[in-house]
Amino acid sequence: MCWDTASLGDNCTAWVFINGAVSNAKVFNNVLTTTLSTQGYQALIYFAAGYSSASGGNQSGNAAYNNTLVGQNGTGISCECAGILTTTQNTSTQTGFVAENNIFVNFLSSYAAIQNNDGTLFGKYGTGIDYNEYFNTDEVGYEATNNQHYYWAATTLWKVANGTNAFPGYDVHGNIGNPLLNYFHIPQTGSAAIGAGVNLTSLGITALDSDIHGPAAGFNGTSMPPFSARPATGAWTIGASNTTGLSTPPPNNWIWNGPAKTETLFVRQAN
Repeated sequence: MCWDTASLGDNCTAWVFINGAVSNAKVFNNVLTTTLSTQGYQALIYFAAGYSSASGGNQSGNAAYNNTLVGQNGTGISCECAGILTTTQNTSTQTGFVAENNIFVNFLSSYAAIQNNDGTLFGKYGTGIDYNEYFNTDEVGYEATNNQHYYWAATTLWKVANGTNAFPGYDVHGNIGNPLLNYFHIPQTGSAAIGAGVNLTSLGITALDSDIHGPAAGFNGTSMPPFSARPATGAWTIGASNTTGLSTPPPNNWIWNGPAKTETLFVRQAN
């Protein structure tokens, strides 16, 4: 699924595209993946202010929480292919953004997990990037305006404050461990994502207090192991799924009673 049906699967814009004067939109509980046949997309989650408006269209307070984003694995195609992308056009602005509790997998080569096409990440996010997990990922951040690449290994760039770039230091609580995702992109026992996220109950987003599977998830009319409700206190698991999931693959006649795994988008805009 990709926004821009005229080029579905080839040169598309994004899986989740937040365009125009949209503020306080919360994108969460999504599993967004690409395949080797997915060519030329800009991002899995794309916040674009003023994209199609000559008068601009400011964005503020938008956020990405508890998403599992799987990229191209460095296939060498010509695209931005970012995990989360921010950009402004037509004198618009973006401020107060947040990216927390997201899993990024397979952002290799020149494909960044978090990319900003104008200005600085600090200008868009402030200190709002933390508790994310980057696995098999070379470039965790990229600023196109000043061609600044941020790599996890270069901790003086990504995790440590840099006065020259007005950069606060990001993902102080993040990690680059293996999330050990199964076929359904659910973390398994021993995953670095389990218990490594921040508790976001205080945000008051009821749907976020359960994971992608939701309180009604089940198979063949029987409740699955309890991995839907996130804890009211204590650490959360990073990504769209709450726990280790099933210890064995589901049966061939498995009927999923919850939201579609990669086709349901959870986007909430506060009043």
